[in-house]
Amino acid sequence: MNYRLSTIIIGLCMCTFIFSQAPPRVNVMPDGIRSATTDTLYAWAGLSLEVWGNVKWGDSGSGTYVWDFGDSTPNTSGAVSNAKNISVYHTYATSGTYYATLTVTDGNSKMDSDIVRIDVLAAADKSAQINRAIERGLKWLYLNQGTSGNWWQAGSSGSYYPTTTSLSILAYENRGHLPINDPDKDIYVDSVLAGFTYLCNNHLTYSTCDNQTYGNPDIHGVYPTPDTPDGMMVDLRDSGRSNYEHGIVMLAFAAAGPFNGGDRYNATLNPALNITCQLKTGQIMRFYDILANMVDYVSWSQTEYVSGYINGARGGWRYSSNNSGHDTSVGQWPAIGCEAAEGWNLFVPPFVKSEVLNQLVPTIYHSNGAWDYTPGDGNYNITHGGAGICMLSWCHIPKTDSRIVNTLSWLNGNWAGNSNWYPWNQHMGGGFYTNYYGMYAVAKGCRIARDGAGHISEIGLIGSRNWYDEYSTHILSQQQSNGSWPTTMNNYHYNNLNTPFAILILEPTISSLKPVAVLDATPNPSPANQAIAFDFGGSYHQDPGRWLATWQLDIDNDAIWDVSGTFADPTYLLSGGYPDIGSDYTAQAVLKVTDNIGDTDEDVLMIQITSGNVPPVAVPGGPYSGSVGQTITFDGSGSYDLNEGPPLNDQIVSWEWDLDGDGQFDDASGEIVQSVWNIPYVGKVYLKVTDSFGLYDISEAGVRITVTDLIPHSYPLISVTRITRTAWEYTFNFNMTNRGTGKASNILAVLNNWPANVTVIDGNAAWSEIGAGATVTAGDTFVIRVDRRITVSDNNLSWILEFDDEAGKHYKLVNFPVSP
Repeated sequence: MNYRLSTIIIGLCMCTFIFSQAPPRVNVMPDGIRSATTDTLYAWAGLSLEVWGNVKWGDSGSGTYVWDFGDSTPNTSGAVSNAKNISVYHTYATSGTYYATLTVTDGNSKMDSDIVRIDVLAAADKSAQINRAIERGLKWLYLNQGTSGNWWQAGSSGSYYPTTTSLSILAYENRGHLPINDPDKDIYVDSVLAGFTYLCNNHLTYSTCDNQTYGNPDIHGVYPTPDTPDGMMVDLRDSGRSNYEHGIVMLAFAAAGPFNGGDRYNATLNPALNITCQLKTGQIMRFYDILANMVDYVSWSQTEYVSGYINGARGGWRYSSNNSGHDTSVGQWPAIGCEAAEGWNLFVPPFVKSEVLNQLVPTIYHSNGAWDYTPGDGNYNITHGGAGICMLSWCHIPKTDSRIVNTLSWLNGNWAGNSNWYPWNQHMGGGFYTNYYGMYAVAKGCRIARDGAGHISEIGLIGSRNWYDEYSTHILSQQQSNGSWPTTMNNYHYNNLNTPFAILILEPTISSLKPVAVLDATPNPSPANQAIAFDFGGSYHQDPGRWLATWQLDIDNDAIWDVSGTFADPTYLLSGGYPDIGSDYTAQAVLKVTDNIGDTDEDVLMIQITSGNVPPVAVPGGPYSGSVGQTITFDGSGSYDLNEGPPLNDQIVSWEWDLDGDGQFDDASGEIVQSVWNIPYVGKVYLKVTDSFGLYDISEAGVRITVTDLIPHSYPLISVTRITRTAWEYTFNFNMTNRGTGKASNILAVLNNWPANVTVIDGNAAWSEIGAGATVTAGDTFVIRVDRRITVSDNNLSWILEFDDEAGKHYKLVNFPVSP
């Protein structure tokens, strides 16, 4: 039915229809929090703080707002004059945690609200000042983004929109505002997505990638065969200095979200890699394929040889691709971009880094630590020193290498700049001459530095200078009242360029988050010559974007790795145990874990080896589950005594069971016992075994028993949102299975136990009823926020479960777990 006909019918029937009207959608500024895992706090008592949000109108294009500051002071209200910036200033008089609420009511009386948490310090500290500067800078970028999604930057040779757009996107991403976040919860996501759309639609091209003299640069394809070369690459060659911009664009893509391992094209597991956009040349490609083929371009565009330079320029990069020598200021960007891409397991072919180290570096590095602009030209400056460290670190040259040590010494001696090559002769000269570009090169070089094992190890001091402390102090002093940083370098670097550079220097990184090795062994203590099982499964990674790849075990602490493997099987059985030396002693084992980019950690475990009797080991089996009225068999036959053979000939003489968790082992005895529950029950089962010498063992953790017809079956993942650098929010469905013969109704599950690194956002799930034999998804979802530096499994969560059986009897079970 078309609109005209429907209008006629309504008129003839004289009927009244009420059409639903779309409400407004309100979003507020990012939270300012300080906790053990998060520091985004930006407020202190007495500060005149800008509190702001935005509204996206529904069917009405106007309305009013109310700000409730959450501190019992009067609200502020008025007409919405700028939907993108509903801003007021407020002063919190005392420290504490406050929740400010923005409510917008439109012309149709439809309303929406959003809340921001603001932790307020008693007095300002530098961390809060830095956070406030970052937030003010991000807001300025938000307000100054072009309508096409770009950020503008003009220079002496033209406009570089990909540079400023990518750096601005990166500034948001490094603060946790990722394109995979929920736009209803993150006020900046729309800006980030618009920036990516602009880059892809207007600058990225899919073009031919042919062979080069020193190797084949084309090692990546696209979906569905990303590891099959396709003769193509992705690049931006629409400006005269595309190699500057190419690596910067790579940084934005690589920071879009972590690669969580597994299938690169699993959009649930790796959402950032599977965002799609349309290139300038028309192809619709995933972010993973875009970045992979941008890596190919870096390899393809590397200079092979150019005469006219001292020692040539082989192995470097100039403004445009593969034809014009080397520029150290340019050369840092392919290196930095590719270093970031390695977080997605995307690497250049080996010849590329070999060319940098063996051909390029000897022509531009001087033994005093200075780095040329072009080979042999003697134009040294702070920027080139930082760029040199970036290139060496990308090639896994450790920070103890003489070239980096000498570079740091040269930087320290030339901190105020030198007289060579205007306009790069200033570093932190203040105002007009502040070189944010050069400061970023130094900061990035320090942050991606490596140790002798090849993993990230930040450089904190340049000489005696704490570079971050000096940089942040200076940058804070230069921020303008509108939140931006000023145009500098003789109008060569505009505020749209300097502002994201300043933010990126200020923003802390997560490069210091390392893998954590955790070594365990069973039994411990152990008799000599008895098998010992080593377990590394408790190891984890603090960085949500990385994962554990391999392990090495030194069994006898002799600095030689005796065995190794991957985390597909994080265990090792030392079948012969440790030798008998005639007396008790302590053995020492060392575990080394390595992540997907080469970072490592070690753990040392002391193991008591005894020639005398040790307690037996209780193994109660399980977990156990069954239905009401069903006989459940408990099997403790896996228990063992390590001294069964000569000379002690010890053995287990009794098995005693605590089946109701009351701490009394009086419910059953024997290796294998049975029991029946007539009502639903959730609890722990413990087994105590005693040997012939009177030594005993109780299973410390116990095992779970679940006796009910309702079984929480699985938690399908619905969405993942990054909240901070390490905190992620997960939304799950909840599938419940009824194994019984009658239906259950009025079912409610409420989370009641979870690990310390989990914050429950929405811990309820409900079902109206579940029929016998059915599996039903809850009518709503549950949401948790996880500090991903510590792994959380389904079994780490337990519930209070309430339901009515078919006879109408109500049950409430505590600590109810998920079951297979």
